[in-house]
Amino acid sequence: FICLGAFRTRGYLKKWLQHPMSVGIALWSAGHLLSNGRQAAVIFFACFLAYALLDIIVNVAKGKGPTHEPVVSGDVKSVVIGIVAFGFFAWLHQYMVGIPVI
Repeated sequence: FICLGAFRTRGYLKKWLQHPMSVGIALWSAGHLLSNGRQAAVIFFACFLAYALLDIIVNVAKGKGPTHEPVVSGDVKSVVIGIVAFGFFAWLHQYMVGIPVI
C-alpha cells in the first residue's frame, strides 16, 4: 500500500521504484499467490502478477519513468496514505472475502 501511495507523490520512493504502482500490485499479487492455493485464486492473482510485471517491462523498454525532483514530504505522504489504506482494506477484507487479515 505504501507503493500505491507513492504512485501519486513526488518523493524519493517513487524515484527509486520507477513504477511504484506496478511494483505494489506485483507484491500484493505475489503475497496472495503464496498464501492461497485455490485454483480460481491462483489464476486471478497470477494474472495480476503477469500484468504488473509486463507493465514494468514495457515501461522500462520505452524509457518511461519519473522525472521529478524528489522531496521528503512526498515519502511522508506515501507512508501515511499506505498505512491508512492498509488499515481500511484490512478491515474491509473480512467483510468482502470472509477472511480476516490479522
